[in-house]
Amino acid sequence: MLKKKVIQSIDKRRNLIIAGNKEQTIEFALQNFIETLQNSIQKKNRFSVALSGGSTPKVMFEKLCSTYKDTIDWSKIWLYWGDERPVPPTDPDSNYHMAMEAGFSKVPIPKSQIFRMEAEKTSLKKQPPMKKFLKKI
Repeated sequence: MLKKKVIQSIDKRRNLIIAGNKEQTIEFALQNFIETLQNSIQKKNRFSVALSGGSTPKVMFEKLCSTYKDTIDWSKIWLYWGDERPVPPTDPDSNYHMAMEAGFSKVPIPKSQIFRMEAEKTSLKKQPPMKKFLKKI
């Protein structure tokens, strides 16, 4: 069990936590992620998550898909992306590419449960202003 220090209770659902140094914080985040994943699978028979890019998620994805690979029922995982750059999925700048290279391509998630953003098909210049877009939906 990881040692953590609760600094402040924000509300009934959230706490501000100091888990330790960088490695301890990543390990705490991974343990919390896995616990959330397993609870979702137990209650809903699936876990849906929107991934993001960046160096911290990359480290977590690498450990999740290697160190914790055998603790997860990958057939019940549904992957989405919360953001993406307007580049092809093979581009090193792609968040999808980073996640796949970090290990998700090596775990048995059914391809039909991986939903990447096809951001390369759109031009940021052609996108409507956010206010206008939100009125449509």
